Amino acid sequence: MRGDPPSDPAADRKRWYRTLELEPGAELADVRKAYRRLLKKFHPDRFANDPEKLKVATEVTRQLTEAHSGLNRYLGG
Repeated sequence: MRGDPPSDPAADRKRWYRTLELEPGAELADVRKAYRRLLKKFHPDRFANDPEKLKVATEVTRQLTEAHSGLNRYLGG
């Protein structure tokens, strides 16, 4: 983590909720539902025949997974 700016936990949580298209304060069950819904929409396997869309879907999936993991830890899941 050398060279990385310090993380702001409140800003991280706000970004995670926004990534999952949820209002801040949503419950763990809502986080899980949103993650599954968005992952179905953006899963890279859906775009295997289009390299540009595959690249975007892979990045979106990474962001969704980060948001889900972070909120899961924060909410005690």
